[in-house]
Amino acid sequence: MIAAQLQDGIDTVVVFANDSTDAKAMAKAAMGADANCLWDLATVTTIAAAADFIGFRFVIKETYPNGSVGVTCDVTATGTGQDTIDEIGTALATALGGGAGYTTSTQVLLLAASAEATTRSR
Repeated sequence: MIAAQLQDGIDTVVVFANDSTDAKAMAKAAMGADANCLWDLATVTTIAAAADFIGFRFVIKETYPNGSVGVTCDVTATGTGQDTIDEIGTALATALGGGAGYTTSTQVLLLAASAEATTRSR
């Protein structure tokens, strides 16, 4: 889904939803109430085929409340080996390194294994 203007440098979000209305509601919830009008005007694009992920850029930046930045990664889906959400999750975990992992059964991306995560919570 693409918004008309940037919000904190973000103009696109990927959500799993039943329809356009739910997708916009999820974007609003994820991005905060101050930007609701941006998402009301957003264009919703259905990702129905593997090729629809090609060109999407996924950026992860772990930011702590004190403003310091932890792990980061930037992956653009190229197609081969990155054309499903599970393949992209795995590619992101690889790019993050340092104990990051992706679980296909739950579709959860972890920035670090639980032992490391405990020491990183600030």
